[in-house]
Amino acid sequence: MWYGLIGLVVGLIVGYKIRWMTEKKLVTKETDSEDTRFSIRKENLEKLRAFAKANETFTNQDVEHELGVSDATATRYCDELEKEGLITQDGKTGQHVKYISKL
Repeated sequence: MWYGLIGLVVGLIVGYKIRWMTEKKLVTKETDSEDTRFSIRKENLEKLRAFAKANETFTNQDVEHELGVSDATATRYCDELEKEGLITQDGKTGQHVKYISKL
């Protein structure tokens, strides 16, 4: 009987410790990934600013290749620079869209 009670107590303590460590790792991992994503985004926007400064005109595909990002991400980055007034979009949609640098 005593062995069963001791086993139960030890099992509860070990289970609690494992749960606590797992939750701590998940919180740390989420925070790290948010920080990492933010720093990568910030770094990519700086690269895009330098790219826009070096190129008078460019396309979304040029941004994709330069930064190694998806089409949607390249579009979001260009939209952000456009909001900052650093580039303007020439054309409405598709392949005919070019960005003109104001830098």
